[in-house]
Amino acid sequence: MSLKSSLQQTFYKQALKRRVQRAALKRVPMNMSKASSIAILIDISAGSDTIINKAAFSFAASLRKLGKEVSIFAFIAEPKVPEGLDFDCFCKKDLNWALVPKGPKVEAFLAKPYDILFGLFLTGSKALDYIIQVAKTQLNVGYYEPDRTHLYDLMVHNSEQDIEKAMKQMQDTLLRINK
Repeated sequence: MSLKSSLQQTFYKQALKRRVQRAALKRVPMNMSKASSIAILIDISAGSDTIINKAAFSFAASLRKLGKEVSIFAFIAEPKVPEGLDFDCFCKKDLNWALVPKGPKVEAFLAKPYDILFGLFLTGSKALDYIIQVAKTQLNVGYYEPDRTHLYDLMVHNSEQDIEKAMKQMQDTLLRINK
């Protein structure tokens, strides 16, 4: 690891620790039927039309049909956010030197409380990991990865990487919690 990477990592961890302490977050198990506000985090760096993102949009639409308020928040590892998106998105330009997300869209998302946050992306991203850890959510749900267990309260293991099957698993599990 280079000196720059090491310094970035140190500053990232310090910023995250301060923000988490300030937020004083309280996580609780949440049944899907009782949840009214849901956040979905995605990574559109490979395009918003990838299989995983199409499945996330379909999942969001199905939740809206159930009367849930759904917010999709995306990250793109490009210097500029593409025009014409119908969801909020932040980009590489919205990261500070320590790779901590900043800016009005990020702060607006982090200020709003959500019952459940779904991290619907497969590859790790410091920017999205930061959002997951400091968002005002009661429950964080995502895919199982051994080095990311500290991010989520509920994780689904999906060895086949069948995204639709994993989302169905998440939803079924959340319908059984606290019944």
